[in-house]
Amino acid sequence: MNSNKYIDQHVLVTLFDGSKHQGFFKLSGVEFTTHRVYYEVHGGGEVHHIPLEDIKSIEIVALT
Repeated sequence: MNSNKYIDQHVLVTLFDGSKHQGFFKLSGVEFTTHRVYYEVHGGGEVHHIPLEDIKSIEIVALT
């Protein structure tokens, strides 16, 4: 999978703190010093950068 491309599905990402973000999902990158992996969720005009270890679940949702 090309890490610069969005997956072609709309997703709902739930974090361990209970917050949720909905939109299109892609790999953001790996932080050089800590090697933390970040993902982006693009939706509602916002971009959320989320560390991998904060993600509890990712669900594919239908667009209506």
